[in-house]
Amino acid sequence: MHIPPEAEIPREKLTHYLPLAAAEPALHDGTNEYGNFWRVEGLLTGPERGILVVTIWLEWHIDGRFRFVTLKPWRK
Repeated sequence: MHIPPEAEIPREKLTHYLPLAAAEPALHDGTNEYGNFWRVEGLLTGPERGILVVTIWLEWHIDGRFRFVTLKPWRK
């Protein structure tokens, strides 16, 4: 099974991940040939409950810009 190319990501799902990066401190999480990786941990709140998550960001060596890489549940 593959996710079809016409699958949608609700805009609010993306926009609600980004305020987390502005509200919580970023921790350096490694470096490779592409740049520096940064980890931001925090609570995303939904209509029913909240969930602890980790967002990963890449600071490109090429231009110094930050790009969202992924979001995953926070684990100890």
